[in-house]
Amino acid sequence: MKNLRVRANIQNVVICENFIRNSKNYCLGILKQAQNTSHKHFRKT
Repeated sequence: MKNLRVRANIQNVVICENFIRNSKNYCLGILKQAQNTSHKHFRKT
């Protein structure tokens, strides 16, 4: 039983790390998009 619990914890940690990495990439993507749109906006004016 103990081994199963440890394995589950490790799996959860991996899932959390992947989630954090994905959300970081997602945030960076949004920032890049925002920068691109602001650059376009500045070019117009």
